[in-house]
Amino acid sequence: MGFVQAALTFGLLTGSFIVPILTPDRSFPEYSNLFRIYGALLIAANIFFVIFCRAETENFAYGEEISEITNVRVDSVARK
Repeated sequence: MGFVQAALTFGLLTGSFIVPILTPDRSFPEYSNLFRIYGALLIAANIFFVIFCRAETENFAYGEEISEITNVRVDSVARK
């Protein structure tokens, strides 16, 4: 999870500096090219994700921990 947060932060920080460099005159053609580049990067990232992603069920989804929680009596919790 930390890697995802670092990648998002890096992307946002670098984007803040790259956009003014790519659009010095702030004209429509410059922004059009910028959005095309951004769209191509998004498509490439999604293709990368689809190729390399894995789906595994997390431990909490099996219900073992939930059954332990539901077996606790309310009386014993209230007395502590």
